[in-house]
Formats: sequence, C-alpha cells, structure tokens
Amino acid sequence: MVEKNNNLFIFNFKMRRFLIYCSAFLGPIILTVLGLEFLLRNIPNDYSFKNGYLTKNSDRIQTLFLGSSHAFYDINPEYMHTISFNAAHVSQTLDLDFEILMKYKKHFSKLKNIVIPVSYFSLFEQLGKTDEYWRLKNYSVYYNIHTTNKIADYSELLSYSLKINLSRIDSYYFQGHSEISCSNLGFGLKHNSKNNRDLISSGPATAQRHTYRDLSLYNENLKILSSIIEFARKRNIQVFVFTPPAFHTYVKNLDTNQLNKTLSAMNELQKKHNNCFYFNMLSDSVFTAKDFYDSDHLNEIGAEKFTIRMDRLINNFRK
Repeated sequence: MVEKNNNLFIFNFKMRRFLIYCSAFLGPIILTVLGLEFLLRNIPNDYSFKNGYLTKNSDRIQTLFLGSSHAFYDINPEYMHTISFNAAHVSQTLDLDFEILMKYKKHFSKLKNIVIPVSYFSLFEQLGKTDEYWRLKNYSVYYNIHTTNKIADYSELLSYSLKINLSRIDSYYFQGHSEISCSNLGFGLKHNSKNNRDLISSGPATAQRHTYRDLSLYNENLKILSSIIEFARKRNIQVFVFTPPAFHTYVKNLDTNQLNKTLSAMNELQKKHNNCFYFNMLSDSVFTAKDFYDSDHLNEIGAEKFTIRMDRLINNFRK
C-alpha cells in the first residue's frame, strides 16, 4: 500500500513538472498568437467600418445599397437626397447581401429603399465557391456572420501568411496606414479617374472571367433575391435592382445565354413583385469612356453621374 502511494506521488510530481515545462514553453507562444490576432483585428478596414456604421446608424438609413464591387465603386451616397449608405463590398454575393440585411433587420425602422446590383455574373456565383472564398473571413470576424465551418475563416492570423500579417501590422501601427478604402458613407475610393485602366484590353478578359459554364447556383440565388424582395414587401420597402453600365469591350464579349437568362429573370421578378423595379443599364449610352475606371467599373466621375441618375429613378417611384 505504501509503495502504491509512493508511486502515485511520483507520478503526480512528474505530471506537475511536465505541465510546468509545457506551460513555460507554450505560454509565450500562445500569448504571442493571441497578441498578433488582437493587433490584426484592430486594424481598421472596410468591413469593421461598415459593421460599426450599421450598428450605430441603421435606424437612420432611408436608402441602403448592397452588392458587389459594381455597387461599391459605382454608387456614391453623397449624391443621394435620402439618408443613404453603401454596404457593398468587393465580390459580395447575394447570399451575403441577405445575411447583412437580416443582421440589422430589427433596426431599419426608416428604411424605404434597398438598391442592389444584379450583374452578368450575380445569379451564378456565391463567394464561398469562388477563387475569392478567403474573403468570407471578413464576414465571420467583423460582421459576426456565420458563413463557414473552417476555423481559419474566423481568424486574421490564419487567413494570411505570417509575412503578410507582420507587414500589415507594421503598415498600420508603425507607418500609420489604415486599410479603410471607402468614404464615410461606404463608397469605394480606389477607382480614381487618374488611374483609369485600359478599357480595350480589360474587356474580353473580364467578360471571360465572369462567364460561368456551371449554372447550378441560378435557382438558389434567384430564391435569395426573392427573399430580399419579400422581406422588403412586408415592411413597405421598395427594392431597386439594376444591371450596371459596362464598356462595350466587356459587353460584346458576354455569353448570350448567361446574359439573357439574367435579364429575363429580372424582368420576370419585376412583374411578380409590385415593390420591385428593375433597370438594365448595361449598355446605357449616357456613360462614355471617361466615366469608366475599367471595362466593368465606373470611376468617381461615372459614379457621380450614375448615383444622381439612380436618385432620380428612386424619386420617380417614391410612394
């Protein structure tokens, strides 16, 4: 019995010593990892900014813009007559538009208009199934929206290489460079006319990148868009859907079947829902070369023109 107790004592002693050694070794590593994650998450960016804005101001917004870069760079709420905010992000797909809308649904007490782009590609993709799936992390971390089951998508540190993350920390904390690239009302500022891209060469390549042979997400995305419209109808909110303007080098290289499927679906949606209004501006002659940053995005000049036009359209359908 005494020998058994001695063996137990020795075992417990060794176990405690082992745990102490492990703590001494792992403790600094864990603290370093947590510290880096904390620093990275506190670098201001478009996602944290827009989440913060919506958290504080969603009960004031009258017109909400959702969507991809075709809203982020094409619509500047500064030129709207209603209290407006651009909640779009680069590569944001319809399923994420819906998630953002649902997160703040109890707070949109003054919301009258939802404006959302349905581009050539919109009905055929979801972010988590594209090459830019890594952007899902931003919705998990900064919007607290459950978009994925991958652990890496809930961590800044695990989403990029250590070299990139250390560079980001240096850029913000030591160089003073913020990662926010939008205005106070959510409009993307990077597509400046001083840096316009080549509209001729970019058209065919971009059109090809936006063309899908797999159309399996079509019905699901159409259902999501219908859910947004139905959500709005129950709250007496109007939904304005638009296909954004693009340069002719992009338009002429689009797949006819995919384009017609999109345009037909939007026209049918408008007929089905009396609170939905669709505008096809893809080949609108009002927009000329000087209005485009690249073949499928407007610059700040084109965005001003487009937003003013959208404001007038919304006013024409005001209840």
